[in-house]
Amino acid sequence: MIRFGISAAETDRRYRATEDYYFPELRYDQSPTCCWNSTTPQMYSIVDRYNRSRESASAQCLAPVPLTKAHYADFKAYAQRIGEGASWRDWSEDESCPQRAAADDTQAPQATVSYCSIQAALDSEGR
Repeated sequence: MIRFGISAAETDRRYRATEDYYFPELRYDQSPTCCWNSTTPQMYSIVDRYNRSRESASAQCLAPVPLTKAHYADFKAYAQRIGEGASWRDWSEDESCPQRAAADDTQAPQATVSYCSIQAALDSEGR
């Protein structure tokens, strides 16, 4: 679909940041992460470095691991591995959370281009 003279894929390629894939839009009423208000800038940094380390260690593009309930343990283990375990806070119900028992978060429908597609386009342009 083209709007304003530019396709969604081109818009994503130009403007979507890697961090947008780390923190996808979630369905509030179905996602325990939405009840967790006590995350910190240090935790953001851990999520970012975890994803960057995965990609730099691989010869191929890896889609970023989002901060969702299914991945809390991965980020905590990484924080401990890099000596920053005290910076990772365990999930807490910081507000009423009827969805606390959900196995994972539910991402809202995204009209985005896959991360690896964008990276391939940037690589082909020499960026």
